[in-house]
Amino acid sequence: MYYLAAALGVLAGIFHLAGYARYHWVMSRKEDHDPNAASWFMWGVGGGVELFIYGALVNDWVKEFLPLMCAIGAFLTLLRVGSRGASFRLSREDYYAISLDGSLVAYYTITGETIISNVLLGFDILVSFWPMVRDTWKKSNSEDPVAWTIWAASYGLLGVAILLRWETWVELIYPVLYLILHAAIAAIARYRVAKD
Repeated sequence: MYYLAAALGVLAGIFHLAGYARYHWVMSRKEDHDPNAASWFMWGVGGGVELFIYGALVNDWVKEFLPLMCAIGAFLTLLRVGSRGASFRLSREDYYAISLDGSLVAYYTITGETIISNVLLGFDILVSFWPMVRDTWKKSNSEDPVAWTIWAASYGLLGVAILLRWETWVELIYPVLYLILHAAIAAIARYRVAKD
């Protein structure tokens, strides 16, 4: 089981990078591709926070490989979005999400409590996705459904790897929330494009 879980964990990380490759390719090809700068700012900065908090819970390279690839990919995408001259004007909700990231790190550093920190991380994940959901609904061509589908699949693979190396239900908050949210963005983008 260890080798199957390890293979799925690595495959999840590779899928995740493939999603970023697709996303960057679309940014290069589609002029109307307009990623939400606020969400990418939160993910580019918050990816390290997620890796830190989730890694403290799982303490297992198989389960941490995808979050590491995500942190790297989100930071590089943040740089790419910024290089395109995107506006990083943040709303009040965006500042709350960034403050939540800082609070999570402070809470974990002070208490060392991994379970509550990861439950709070789940709430942080939901908050950071709101600008992307809102903008994808408003602008039908703003997101590429293929990249979001690849990312959703990668979180599905991570979920299976976690089930094979089961320790606690809290480990599933990260991949399950991200699977649902990435699939939702893909579905919204597909629906809006089909409708237009």
